[in-house]
Amino acid sequence: MNRRIGRFAMSRQLVERDPETARAVMGRVIVVRCEMMYMYNTLEYMALSPDFDEVPEGMIAPEYDVHISDSGSRIEFKAL
Repeated sequence: MNRRIGRFAMSRQLVERDPETARAVMGRVIVVRCEMMYMYNTLEYMALSPDFDEVPEGMIAPEYDVHISDSGSRIEFKAL
């Protein structure tokens, strides 16, 4: 299995108000788990992506921040 796994979140507002940008982010990952965090009004994802660092077996997947620029045409994942 791919070891390039990570966690990230997107606000529910982004998904509802700018679905094109949300689709652009989702086009860079394969989601293996998603959870709605009502307390923070975010969707938290566990996903596979070539943009993530390789994680050794048995280690916890790192968390990433999603940086969106140029109206969604440029998407970067930065490890926290």
